[in-house]
Amino acid sequence: MTIADPVVARRERRRRLEGRPAVLALIVVAVVVAMGCAVALGIMIGATVEDIRHSIIDSVFDERESEPTFWGPATTAILWILGTFGLLGSAAAASWSLDAYRGGERTPVVLVPALSAIVVAVVAIDATGWLEPLRVGTRVDPVFHHDVPWDAGSWVAYTADLWLPVLLILAVAGGIVVVAVHNRRLLEQRRLRTRLLREGRRVPGTIVGTTARTATNDVGQRSVIGATVDVRYTDHAGVGHRLSRSIRRRDVLAGGFSVEVLYDPARPGDDDAVFLAFDRDPDPSEWVGAVD
Repeated sequence: MTIADPVVARRERRRRLEGRPAVLALIVVAVVVAMGCAVALGIMIGATVEDIRHSIIDSVFDERESEPTFWGPATTAILWILGTFGLLGSAAAASWSLDAYRGGERTPVVLVPALSAIVVAVVAIDATGWLEPLRVGTRVDPVFHHDVPWDAGSWVAYTADLWLPVLLILAVAGGIVVVAVHNRRLLEQRRLRTRLLREGRRVPGTIVGTTARTATNDVGQRSVIGATVDVRYTDHAGVGHRLSRSIRRRDVLAGGFSVEVLYDPARPGDDDAVFLAFDRDPDPSEWVGAVD
């Protein structure tokens, strides 16, 4: 089997999935499941913080329960499983199916901030119903009556129902701003690519170096998640250029790939106006720009 065989198979599979109603249905199901799992995660974050708050501001002999029990004794375990593994799996399925439905076209980041907002909203709502202390300012011992006045940490914990939602809302708002900037750059790049496919210049390039991009998980295992490719090309005026681009593809690390360069003849040296393609007769979505 040649290097090109799996590449061709991948492209054909992507083209078969593009625009299919079944993939669209999968997107809807995955998004709905992810939203439900985000609610579960918000409930458990709120319940965990409430439990910690309760242990700080109330006596250990205060046996009032704060954990959710609407599904019986297994409620906490079920919610944690849904809020962690369920959320990660459904969000990954939604992201993959959305990319497949659009034929591999990178889409603006919407799902992550939306799910984060759901989690924060649930935590904020849950905070309004947290257990109140038996007496504000005192850890009341209902058994031996050895009451203890609150210290500074207890007061901080008592007001967590106010400052925690505010902090989470500010964090999500900051993330939304960062995502909005990224999405704006992505949309501008897409418009630029569309224009260059009509008006730009295409020249062959040469891959002069590749470096594996790796990521390490929480147990120290490292995996390859893409590549950084160094490409050299010569523009229509005979001027040589070189640029480096990070891509999600890993197959280029094996070598044997050619590269085509699409650039703006008005600014051939501007890396942001240069796109690379590693396949023959590339689709628009297969041109790699500076924003991934």
